[in-house]
Amino acid sequence: MKVQIIVDSTVDMPEHSRSACRVVPLTVHFGEESFIDGVTLNKQDFYRRLAEGGALPTTSQATPAAFQSVFDEVTRAGDSAVVITLASQFSGTYQSACIAAEDYENIYVVDSRTAAIGSGILAEYALRCAEQGMEAGALAALLEKKREDVRLFAVYPKLVKVRPDIFLRNLWNAETGARGVMEDPTVIRSTRDYLTTDSPRQINWRLLARGLPLTGNVYESILPRSVHFLLDGESFSGPEPHPEALEETLSILASELVRLDQAKVRCGLSLCKGSASPAVTLPAATAGTEELLCALAAYDPLPEKLDEAGNVIPQASRFDTGPLLEAGPSVGRYYYITYDTAPLPAQTLLHHLDHTCLSVLTYRETTPYGEFETVPLCHLKEEKAHG
Repeated sequence: MKVQIIVDSTVDMPEHSRSACRVVPLTVHFGEESFIDGVTLNKQDFYRRLAEGGALPTTSQATPAAFQSVFDEVTRAGDSAVVITLASQFSGTYQSACIAAEDYENIYVVDSRTAAIGSGILAEYALRCAEQGMEAGALAALLEKKREDVRLFAVYPKLVKVRPDIFLRNLWNAETGARGVMEDPTVIRSTRDYLTTDSPRQINWRLLARGLPLTGNVYESILPRSVHFLLDGESFSGPEPHPEALEETLSILASELVRLDQAKVRCGLSLCKGSASPAVTLPAATAGTEELLCALAAYDPLPEKLDEAGNVIPQASRFDTGPLLEAGPSVGRYYYITYDTAPLPAQTLLHHLDHTCLSVLTYRETTPYGEFETVPLCHLKEEKAHG
């Protein structure tokens, strides 16, 4: 008998793990509009609506009937199951699962007492145990112990209204024969025989005017180059700590990542070494927006170091430069984010990236740093319309 793992749609886990579970969706409400999570509302649309502002989303619990439908499928397959739900203190989904499970012998329901990544951690652990042959009842009991080791952190940083236009420059790289995502109508690579499916834009009207047969244009494929952000979190820590400035900076950066994702611009991210994590580089070629947001949410600066007088000692920002520089050919521009320009002379990474491919984004408005384009972060925030 196989043990299946069932989760609700609030669980946050890698797609390969999520696909190994059965997912019961909740209902998401934006104002008067309602959507089935993961069915009629995907993550991209969810983040887009958040970025647009307006009514904040709320959820409705999964119903007992929704769980019962999945339980019937498990029973018909001759399997047992462990259900892991969003914390009962946040939603009635756990109670719905318990009500539905009353009529089944081999269905066990576990209250994760957490949410999102927290319940995802439990679900991934449950998948591993099930693969090793643990039976459902023992697995449910083990998860109730393991959940005490999981600590919930809030969804952070928050999204704010921002302007992405500064990043939509220098991103297109024409490459003959490349598998691009769009065509450049200003560059005709060749012509071919006319196809009945050709749009008027694809017809070569100049040749037709000369009395030649209908032909279609083959345009140059263009490959979008990516944007890569480098967050110097340590610049906000010393010699005078600026935690509120860092929090606002994380919100602006997270919001830009969401807006750029909507514009189909690939983004990469590098974070310097933090208190609980090594330096990390997430290249645009492999990292999705959700992974970038999770990395920002988990970032925390190094613990403060004090001198004998009790003053904060500035600590060097250490980046994982290897994969960062390897991604260079596909990066349209790097953006180095810092509290101000004071620590930049000591940042050796900038020696590898000249002013032609890197801009500096500062929280505090300062004078330009050398030949680098320097832009205050406040200029990225979308100003409210007057009147």
